[in-house]
Amino acid sequence: MFLQMAGFALFRKYKTRYIKVLSYIWNNFLQELKACEDPVREDLKLSATIRDIQNYMEDKLFLKEPGERALTGGALLSDVFLAVPSNVVEGYWFHI
Repeated sequence: MFLQMAGFALFRKYKTRYIKVLSYIWNNFLQELKACEDPVREDLKLSATIRDIQNYMEDKLFLKEPGERALTGGALLSDVFLAVPSNVVEGYWFHI
């Protein structure tokens, strides 16, 4: 839930710059994280973390305001319309 709330707030504030950061994370950091995975030591739970981050990015959850515990106040009011052209998101996104 934290990733969704923080990601939504960061996207609202930084737009394409946040997408560029996500793209870097997808193309570099996740690959390094996968390389650190040790199938013998399942206690590290890296695979679950990697899967959560990948799902967050693939489903573009940063575009959706978290529903259960939506942030209120400031620029995160649920009645504020979030208009982002699809080419902005796709232009900087990763390739699955």
